[in-house]
Amino acid sequence: MWTPFAAMMFGVTLHILCEASGVVADASAKTVTMPVEEGFVTVNIDGQEVKLLLDTNAWGIKLADGRWYESEFGEGACGDPWAGCYFCSKKSPCSFENGEVTTSNFGDGSRIESIERNGSLVLGPGDPVNITFKIFKAIKWVTGQLTLGDTIPKSKASKWAFPVFTYHPRFHRIMTSVWVSSVKLFGPRGNLTTKEGPVGLRLSSFLATMDTGANDIYLPYPGLLEEIEKGLKREMKKCGYGEQQIAGVWRKSKWGCDYVKKEAFESLPVLGLRLDDAKRSMQDNLLDHLSKFEAQLERLGQICNQHLARSDTLSAAARRLQWTPVSVILAAAGYIFAVICLISGEMVSPISNVTGVVYPLYRTFMILGQNQVDYAVARKLLMYWAIFEFLLIGEPLFNTVYFWLPYHNFVRPLLEIYLCLDEFDACGVVYDSCVKPVVSQALELKDLFVTPPVYVKDTGMLRKGEDVPEFREKAQRMAAAESSKASKN
Repeated sequence: MWTPFAAMMFGVTLHILCEASGVVADASAKTVTMPVEEGFVTVNIDGQEVKLLLDTNAWGIKLADGRWYESEFGEGACGDPWAGCYFCSKKSPCSFENGEVTTSNFGDGSRIESIERNGSLVLGPGDPVNITFKIFKAIKWVTGQLTLGDTIPKSKASKWAFPVFTYHPRFHRIMTSVWVSSVKLFGPRGNLTTKEGPVGLRLSSFLATMDTGANDIYLPYPGLLEEIEKGLKREMKKCGYGEQQIAGVWRKSKWGCDYVKKEAFESLPVLGLRLDDAKRSMQDNLLDHLSKFEAQLERLGQICNQHLARSDTLSAAARRLQWTPVSVILAAAGYIFAVICLISGEMVSPISNVTGVVYPLYRTFMILGQNQVDYAVARKLLMYWAIFEFLLIGEPLFNTVYFWLPYHNFVRPLLEIYLCLDEFDACGVVYDSCVKPVVSQALELKDLFVTPPVYVKDTGMLRKGEDVPEFREKAQRMAAAESSKASKN
């Protein structure tokens, strides 16, 4: 599986380019300490407790209009503690038609409208303070295409971009800034792989911002990705991978986005940043950034489930099956795809094999994980696997027999589904009436292939050893001797 890697982290593409701007007042000198949970902090705004993403590079507070959010994602969607909803009072409703509305555009194609509100803010155990914050609703919302590895449209995605941060003695405190004095690459086990800075370094140190609201790392090193690729392939070679395997783990797209296969994650180098004049450097494991991709997929799934839950039919089916709405849609899509393939005669054998393997394999793993195994259930499952192998081996013969039947491609998948019903209850009947007689008859013929033939002089024919009297008597004597020896012991 290919996974997007490093391109957006090192500034090969422009990730989120907000076109909105604002004026920031001088920050207060008072320090407030608050717990951060998975990047979110809990605050109280106008008596409403909400969790907000802590973004150290953003100023101000933005909250989603609760009524708009629930109209988009379903009633009760704001119950998600991470939704960040704010409900305007009936006396002072949120109006996006009247008043000043600010539109913000982002590099992923989303666009939001926001209005300003005045209210009270409580941070931790502190006293309420009056603040101005923003309530927003989306005009064009993120589709998830960027999250799944697509690139930002137009020409921005293929250009290098190195943000320039302006240092100001008065306003710099509102940005969590830090001087980066060196950047080095370490191996997966922490050994230093570069004594000097990566290729392309022209600055002894540079100013960077610590932005907790972004998943990216922007560094002024055009050759850094090449150094990471070399380190990855060098480590994989040490681990015994072949040249062909190594060549296939790294792929570069025409947009400047690099991809690396999941099996190579453990061989990725570690990025070491020395901040200010600190003697110890901070190591940044690239694998941690790649794991955020999975979190984004999970969040996308939650959003899809909220949208799909608005359908009564789909919600009822999901509750009945105890699945999520997304799982129901995927299962329905797979079912339709399988039916189309079976009707057209394409991919019949793979679909039949998958149909007959998925659930029985799952039940097998469940039984193997139990300390005490139910003999009856295990026996029926073994019967099913015997029938499945019988069908698999005899498939070419069966196809030549019933190919003339209409919809004959459905016979095997439907039979496998039937055998799985009611915890494989039908397997006993099918096994005893069809499979067992055939297999038993085949076992009776095994001596024709196992016992070597014997040439008998008086007939001039090759006969099986047990058919010759002298061989049969010898076998009886040997059996009697073995029995006598066993009784004495």
